[in-house]
Amino acid sequence: MVTRGLEVAVGTGWGLRGGRAGTGSPSFLQFERCRNGREKVDWRNNAGLGEWSGESEELGETNNMIKGLILGILLGLLLIAGCVYLYFSSGHAPIATSAPPIPFEKTFARIGLHAYLDKLPHPAPQVAADEANLISGAKVYKEQCSVCHGLPGEPKGAIQAGMYPAPPQLFHGTGVTDDDAWESYWKVENGIRMSGMPGFKGQLTETQIWQVSVLVKNADKITEPVKKELAAGATTPMSMAMPENPAAKPKKK
Repeated sequence: MVTRGLEVAVGTGWGLRGGRAGTGSPSFLQFERCRNGREKVDWRNNAGLGEWSGESEELGETNNMIKGLILGILLGLLLIAGCVYLYFSSGHAPIATSAPPIPFEKTFARIGLHAYLDKLPHPAPQVAADEANLISGAKVYKEQCSVCHGLPGEPKGAIQAGMYPAPPQLFHGTGVTDDDAWESYWKVENGIRMSGMPGFKGQLTETQIWQVSVLVKNADKITEPVKKELAAGATTPMSMAMPENPAAKPKKK
């Protein structure tokens, strides 16, 4: 038999004590409907029930706030990713080297590069910064680096002027003389993405890379023999680089 829920509240009237009715009981007897046809008896304290109910509501509100916060963060990230994708996929991103940079492009690139370099070991140069090594470095620099980074007393060439980001002119102004040699070594060996700076690992020996690194580190105080090595063959006349086309042969009839 299924009994309809019945609640008998006992206050100052009467209660149940040892099978008999008593007075002043803080509890109530609750009969509730159950599917198996049995009666369920639950003794609870009125004050305790109210306190438990309030704590449960507060916990539920806190959980809902946390869930809402997490959902908001996820939706915000998805919105940002969608906007970035739309920006590039719609063709609004600057692609040409003459186009203005993306907002904060240089700032973020510099922060990322320096943060990465700061985590690396900082070895001392493996070659001395003497004249012999500087001259050897000048030979490598002239062949591999000068096309982008220039030479002493030479104006910018077409390649240097047309690149973005613009490659630093290492013999004009400060260059990289304020960088440690190990930093230049890492850049020469590994290159830098999306900057036009190639990596020479496997193309140059470690000694050659160190010689170039100490050369650009001391670019503001190189000796005359080093300058002569850099200047030798620095400018190739166009008549030598682009020989005249041979006379066109007459067409056979």
